[in-house]
Amino acid sequence: MRGAKRRRVDVALIFGLSFVAGGIVAVEPWPTLVAAVLIAWMLRATKRVAPFVVAFGLAIGAWRASRAIAFHEAARDVAASAIGSPKRCTALARVVDSPMVAQGAVRWSAWLTRVECEGAPVAWSGAATLYGGPPSLARGDRVEVVAQLATPQRFWNDATGDPRPSDARRESVESGGVVDAQIVERSWGPLAIIDRARAIARDHIEGSFSADTAPMARALVLGESDLDPADDAAFRSSGLSHLLAVSGMHLVLVVVGAAVALRALFARFEWIAARVDPGRVAAAFGVPIAWAYASFAGGSGSALRAAWMLTAAFAARAVGRRGAASRAFALSLVAMVLFDPLVAHDVSFVLSAAATGGALVRLRADSRGDRGAPSGVALRRRVACAIARCDAGGDDCVRAGARAIRADAAARRRARESHRGAGR
Repeated sequence: MRGAKRRRVDVALIFGLSFVAGGIVAVEPWPTLVAAVLIAWMLRATKRVAPFVVAFGLAIGAWRASRAIAFHEAARDVAASAIGSPKRCTALARVVDSPMVAQGAVRWSAWLTRVECEGAPVAWSGAATLYGGPPSLARGDRVEVVAQLATPQRFWNDATGDPRPSDARRESVESGGVVDAQIVERSWGPLAIIDRARAIARDHIEGSFSADTAPMARALVLGESDLDPADDAAFRSSGLSHLLAVSGMHLVLVVVGAAVALRALFARFEWIAARVDPGRVAAAFGVPIAWAYASFAGGSGSALRAAWMLTAAFAARAVGRRGAASRAFALSLVAMVLFDPLVAHDVSFVLSAAATGGALVRLRADSRGDRGAPSGVALRRRVACAIARCDAGGDDCVRAGARAIRADAAARRRARESHRGAGR
């Protein structure tokens, strides 16, 4: 008699998770490797190739993460030797990241060139985080700045852990306050337009909400963390900080809602509906919408991961193929690590990936059900249909849904009893 049938496990998902974990191996090798060995040993019963996939993903991920850290440390040393102690410098800055507002000041990342400090040219150009400047800044703008620059100090202790991955992810090797800034060239690319839309939304929020609630609204809409210290402490102590973060759920609700609306719109045009499935056209439009909204909402790790997952799902739908949630999730993990080898150190990304993975496991368990009993998904569908077919409304419809739930519970009970009887 042959052994039990192996459960199907997506190799791409195994590789994606291992690829992400490789970023932790570069900093905490032994705990991560021990956990990886245990996971690979447990997966061997589902896929014989699983241990090799785990090893390959970890090795590639760790190598790329180590290179990213080493490159940043070298750039930091060059900047420190070129500028050293705090100096008044002038430079031509190009905005490379979406400006944020915190405590009434603009925080933005820039690539500095033509740097002069204390009247003398400096043989250095690189990334810096600057505080201050006009609130109308957008990605791609070129700005002549006068700033007090210095290499940021690092605090390395057991409580906070290794600071190098976080520093490397920020990429900036210098920071300072802006004394004067003059925009010399405006950018009108897609990213700049999104940043100007963010500035308009920020102004509307500040003008419409009170001083106490405006930071919360900005956190929900723009992904800016600028809460009052007392409010921030209250949210943290209550465990509700995640409610003010732009998560993948926000992205799914907005983008999928837009795609559904576009599908309904395209279906009204006969010359479109007669030639192609309107849903495929809407899915093609859904990809740029996903990235535009992720950027507008602050580009957090959770939003970007959800954007990659939606991109995979929409792309499959646009070409007429049936997408798989687990495969889209795996592709989102791989894409995130390809663009950021140290993404495993982004708390927003890790929480989003963990929540999505848990939801997929739960969904798979619901779809499989209890050995022939109706699954959780089927139960929800049955209850919805029972209520929809009810014409009386009110309590009669509630009773119709309750009857469907009781019927499902009875079916599950009979299935379990039948399974126990067959095993005796």
